[in-house]
Amino acid sequence: MTVLVKGSKLHAWYSGEDLELPVLEIKKDGNSGIMKMTTATRDGAKVDLTFRGSVEGEEVKGDIEYNVSGETGSFPYTANRVR
Repeated sequence: MTVLVKGSKLHAWYSGEDLELPVLEIKKDGNSGIMKMTTATRDGAKVDLTFRGSVEGEEVKGDIEYNVSGETGSFPYTANRVR
């Protein structure tokens, strides 16, 4: 995940080996934030992802909520700042 500040706006996207996904919505409130993106499985099922997290020093910690064709759940994540 790459997050950049351009002027007063945040821009973010995920890049993988064979996939690049733009963040559709990003909101920041103090040290907390929410990012939303949508993709599809190889079978074509829609996948909605919502990242919720808080900055703690050089890390962002939180949960990723997912909805895959009506099946929902969440799991924790930790991301580290790379300079």
